[in-house]
This record gives sequence, structure tokens and C-alpha cells, in this order.
Amino acid sequence: MNALKVTSSTVLVDRVRELESSDGLGVTVLGGGTVAAQLGEAGLVGEYQFVILPVALGGDRTVFTKSRKLRLIDHWAFRSSNVVVT
Repeated sequence: MNALKVTSSTVLVDRVRELESSDGLGVTVLGGGTVAAQLGEAGLVGEYQFVILPVALGGDRTVFTKSRKLRLIDHWAFRSSNVVVT
């Protein structure tokens, strides 16, 4: 696995496009809502996987700026109250 530190949204989108067009396995990107939103807007997300922590955050933060059709594929719940949804 290769790791890449990206410092701007333009570089992020360009680099993910480059990786997706190369031969090999799929691309996994770890990041917060801003990263997911940027890649989603660019049409580069095939599957979202969210880890949901039982913490309340303010500021009306959202991953999706436009309506998206999502389908729940799987989920895992942990004793810590964290939930993973794919």
C-alpha cells in the first residue's frame, strides 16, 4: 500500500483520478467529511464507509452538498457504541 499526503483539494482529486486510471486494485482514501465531499462531488466515490461515533458536533457539517442515492450494504456495531456502515 502506498501512502500519500495531500495538501489541497485540487491535488487530491487529480491524484485519486490518476490512481483510479492505473492498473491494479481499487483506491481507499481515509479522511474526514471534507475529503469525502470533495471526492464525491468529483464523481470519484464508488462506496462510502462511515465510522459513526456517538459524539455530537455543531456547525451543520455535512458530507453531501447534493442529494445522493445511497444503499446500505452492511453495518457493524461495537460495544463502545461506535457503528460502521458501508
